[in-house]
Amino acid sequence: MASPEGKGGNIWVTIVTSITDIIKRAIPWGGSVAIVYFLAGRSTNVNFLADIVAKFSADKWAAWFLVAAASGWAVAERTLKRRTIARYSPRVKELETELNQWRRSSGLRPTGETSDED
Repeated sequence: MASPEGKGGNIWVTIVTSITDIIKRAIPWGGSVAIVYFLAGRSTNVNFLADIVAKFSADKWAAWFLVAAASGWAVAERTLKRRTIARYSPRVKELETELNQWRRSSGLRPTGETSDED
């Protein structure tokens, strides 16, 4: 096992690191078990909301609203993704050229889209 400090190491650093790792893993598991143990079979706000949603009879307008909202979100997400790719693509190209100056382009557009021939 490599020492945390790189040279010989200190046993206390190793012990503290190990204990910290155990705690990091135990807290989420312990919290999950506690939630299930203490709330099992009891009525909570989540149950109340689930009952309301189950009893809600959605009209066509509500369904269309949800479809439109989801479609709008998808278009906005796609646009933001392309903008981000276009913003970072010059830097990626520069770094790739530094690694290998004979590297050829993949033919993708700056937004990450393929060419029309593909």
